Amino acid sequence: MAEDLTQQLRKDIEDCECFSLQLDESTDVSDTAQLCVFIRMVFTDMTAKEELLTILPMKEHTRGEDIFRTFKNFVDKTKLPMSKLSSITTDGAPAMVGRCNGFIAKCREDDTFPDFLNYHCIIHQHALCAKMLNMKEVMDVSLKVACSIRARPLQRRLFRAYLEDADCVHTDLLLHTDVRWLSRGNFLERFRVLLPEIKAFLHGTKLAEYARLDDEEWLLDLAFLTDITHMLNELNLELQGKDRTVVDMISSVNAFKRRLHLLCSKLQRKDLANFQNIASELEKQGKDSALLDSARYTEQVNNITSDFEKRFRDFALLEPIATFMCYPFIEDHDIDSLAQNIGAVFHLNPSALEDEMLSLQADIQLKARAHAGQFWNLFRVEKYPNVDVYDEGSYTCSIQTKQQPKTSQVYLIVQVTMELYGEEDRKINAGELKAMYSEDYISRFYADVGMTNSTLRRAVQSNFSQDLQAMQAFFGLEVTGVMNNETTTVMKEPRCGVSDISRYGHFSGRPKWEKRLITYRITQYTPDLTQSHVDSTIAQAFQLYSDVIPLNFKQVYSGNADIMILFKGGYHGDFYPFDGAGGVLAHANSPGRGQGGDTHFDDDETWTLSSRGVNLLLMAAHEFGHALGLDHSRDRRALMYPTYRYVNTNGYRLPDDDRRGVQALYGSRTPVPTTAPKSKPPPGPDPGPEPEEPTEDPEDPLPNPRDEQCSRELVFDAATSIRGDLFFFKNGYY
Repeated sequence: MAEDLTQQLRKDIEDCECFSLQLDESTDVSDTAQLCVFIRMVFTDMTAKEELLTILPMKEHTRGEDIFRTFKNFVDKTKLPMSKLSSITTDGAPAMVGRCNGFIAKCREDDTFPDFLNYHCIIHQHALCAKMLNMKEVMDVSLKVACSIRARPLQRRLFRAYLEDADCVHTDLLLHTDVRWLSRGNFLERFRVLLPEIKAFLHGTKLAEYARLDDEEWLLDLAFLTDITHMLNELNLELQGKDRTVVDMISSVNAFKRRLHLLCSKLQRKDLANFQNIASELEKQGKDSALLDSARYTEQVNNITSDFEKRFRDFALLEPIATFMCYPFIEDHDIDSLAQNIGAVFHLNPSALEDEMLSLQADIQLKARAHAGQFWNLFRVEKYPNVDVYDEGSYTCSIQTKQQPKTSQVYLIVQVTMELYGEEDRKINAGELKAMYSEDYISRFYADVGMTNSTLRRAVQSNFSQDLQAMQAFFGLEVTGVMNNETTTVMKEPRCGVSDISRYGHFSGRPKWEKRLITYRITQYTPDLTQSHVDSTIAQAFQLYSDVIPLNFKQVYSGNADIMILFKGGYHGDFYPFDGAGGVLAHANSPGRGQGGDTHFDDDETWTLSSRGVNLLLMAAHEFGHALGLDHSRDRRALMYPTYRYVNTNGYRLPDDDRRGVQALYGSRTPVPTTAPKSKPPPGPDPGPEPEEPTEDPEDPLPNPRDEQCSRELVFDAATSIRGDLFFFKNGYY
C-alpha cells in the first residue's frame, strides 16, 4: 500500500505543471529533528492537490546548510523535477531564512533550483505578533495558580469533584504551553470563567500568588488579555485549515489590522463594546468605564498593530496582484504600476504584461463571465499572443519564462498564483474539472438544448460526458466521454460558431428562403482587404450556390437586406460575442425574418484570399450555407464541416455533400435552354454589287483616354470615390 501511494505521488508530480513546497523542522519525542516537506501541485486543468512529500530525519545539526544538504540529497535520490518549482514556504527561523547560510539562501545559490518565490509561514508570523503582548505577570500568576491544582493528582481530583458539585460548565482547568499557539487564549478564557471556584477551592492555602486573585488591577489585566487573545485565536483559526489560500489569508490579516485600529480608537473613547471581559470585570468591581486607565491597554494594542504591519509588509506587494487575480476588471487598476509589481514578483516582462492585461480588461466576453465559478478555467488564452489554452505542453509554471517564449505572461501568472491562491471549489473531481476546462466548447456546439431560429445554441447545464461523446462521435474519434489528447487537438482547431450535427443536415424545421432573389448588404468591412476585394469574394461565395440552386443573389448598398453582413470583433450586437483570434471565426443565422440569414465575421482574425490567415472565400461560403439553411456536416470533405481548413480555391466548386444538402432544400437550377439555329434558305443568284452612294465623312469619334493614360497632358472630366474605390471619368470612359 505504501509503495502504491508513493507511485501515485510520483505520477502526480510528473503530471503537474508546477508545485510549491513547505518545509517545517520540528523535534519528535525521541529528540530527533524531523524535516517535514509538504508539496502542493497544480495541474493543467487548474486543480490543485496537497500531499506530504517526505519526512527527513536530521540526527545531527539543524543549521541551514544541514537542512539544505538533507533536502538536496532527497531531491537527487528521487529525481524531483525542480524545474517545476514555483515557491517555498518556511518558518522565520535563521536556519531557514538566514541571508548567507539559511536554507533559502543555499537553494538560490544552487544552479539546479529555478527562480522561485519564498514566503515566511503566516501562522508563525501571527504567533510572533501575539508575543508582543507585554503581560508576563498575568500569565505567570495564572499558570502558577493553575499548576498548583493540575500538577498534584489529589488536588486535581478534589478540584474536579468540586466543580461537578458546583454544576460548573467546565470540569477541569487547562494548561498553557508556548509551543501551542491556541493554548494561551483557551487557557485564559477557562481560567477566568472558573476564577470564583478557584478562589474558593484555594481559600486558606499559603500560595503566594493567591493574593493577586483579588487585585483589581491584575483582574482587569487578566480580562484584557483574555479579550485580546480570544481575538488572536479567531484569526489563528481563520488562517489554519486545508486549502486556505493567500487571498483568504491576505483578507483575514487585513481585516484584523483594521480591527486593531478600531480597537485602539474605541479604547481611547473607553468604549468597551469589543472588550466584554473588561466590561464584565468593571461591573463586578462596581466601577464605571470612564474610570478605566485605557492608555496602558491602547499601548498594548498599538504594539501588536505595529508588529503586524512589520511582519506582514510583504502582503502590501502581493495584495494588488491578488486583487487583480480575483477580479481583473476593476477600472481603477493602475496597469502600469501593477505590471511593474507583478514583473518584480514573478520576474516577468512588464511591457508584455501591460498589453495582455489591457486586452484582458477589455474582453467583454470574459467580463460577462467574471462572476462565474472557476473564472480562470474559462480564460480563453488563445485570444492573447503566443498562447494556446488547449495545448497542455505549451506553457509552464516555472518562473523561468525565457525557456518558454510562447507562454502568455498573464496565463503564466494565473498558473503560478494557483500555487499561491488556490481555486474556488475543491469538491469537484478531476473529470468534472476537465469538463469545465472545455465547457465553453461543448456547451456551444453540442449541449442538447434545441435549436432556435438563430441556430446559435448556447451553454446550459447538461451531462458533460454525453455531450463529449457526441462531439467525439461527430469527428470520428474514439468515443470515451472523457477528455484526451486527440479530443483536445480537435477542440483547438479554428471553426465556425454554429453547433454540429451529422452528415449534411438542415436546421430544425428546415427553414429556407421562399423567394428566388436574395439581397445582401455588407455594413462593415474588414481592414485586411480592400472593399472591392471583399465585394467580389462575397459575390463569388454566393455564386457557388446560385450555380446549383435556383436562387439569385444581389448586393445592395443601403437600407435593409435579406442577409446583413459585417466584420467586427468581440461583442457586436447579437449577444454572441466573438472570442478573439483563433477561436470562433464566424457565425450565421438560419433563414428567416429579422436577423435570419445575417452573417458575422470575427474581425480579430486575419482575412485573406490565400492560405495565409483565414481564407474569406471558404469561410464566407461556409457561413452562407448556414444562411441558406444548411447545418454542419460530418463529411470531412464538405464545405460545411465545422472546423476550418484551407483548400486551393482556384476553380473551387461546391463539394458534392454540400450540393446535395442545399438542393434538398431548393431543388436544382434548371439549365438555360439553348434553341437550335434556324436552317438558312438556299442561296439565290448573285445579285451583283450594289451601286455605291456618296457619303459624308463621319464625325471623328472622341479619343479613348486609355490610349494616352501615361500622358502628362491628360486632363479628366470628373473624379469620385465609390465604396472606397477611386474612379476617373474622361469622354465617357472611366
